[in-house]
Amino acid sequence: MVWSGNYSGWGKLTQEERLKPEVHQPFRLQNQHYDEETGLHYNFFRYYDPEIGRFTQQDPIGLEGGNNFYQFSTNIQNMMDPWGLNAVSMAKGHYL
Repeated sequence: MVWSGNYSGWGKLTQEERLKPEVHQPFRLQNQHYDEETGLHYNFFRYYDPEIGRFTQQDPIGLEGGNNFYQFSTNIQNMMDPWGLNAVSMAKGHYL
């Protein structure tokens, strides 16, 4: 293993360990790409802020994504939103 990390409940990297200093791991929870300049996580259609557990832009699909335009998910541990559009369950039997 060349990299390991610990995360807060909403996906903020709280601790990381690199066996080689030149190793860069740009991915965060649920395959979000970490933007070093802003500290935000990129989800294809919008950015997620792990400090506050919310997206920084309104949901581009509007009310189809729910009535809270900035919400990531009601439960980040059991749901995922890889595109930044609509959270889906990761429970057995649910697929993207």
